Amino acid sequence: MNSKGNSKTKDKKLKDKQKENTNADDSIKEEAFKYMEEIKNKKFEFGIVIGIILMILGSVYFQYKYEKKLRMSTGDDDDTNHYDVLGVDPSIDIKELKKKYKELAKVW
Repeated sequence: MNSKGNSKTKDKKLKDKQKENTNADDSIKEEAFKYMEEIKNKKFEFGIVIGIILMILGSVYFQYKYEKKLRMSTGDDDDTNHYDVLGVDPSIDIKELKKKYKELAKVW
């Protein structure tokens, strides 16, 4: 009976160790899954931040391009009176008009 009692206690101890190992393995797996989830969340958050930064940079770039286009436009509207811009009388002859234009070009 003694050998049977020893084998039962050994079996019980062995089962307890296996349960402990299983519990330890399960806890390690749980920690690994938690860590993986944290990494996924960090990647997601990082992706959102990068996306926002790219959107801001894109909007600044296109705003710059649009404003540059507006600055480069000639502004030739029907309402623009070029004689008034040059500060001359509309009845001026071509030679005097060229002379006035050259004077203003030197100023600018």
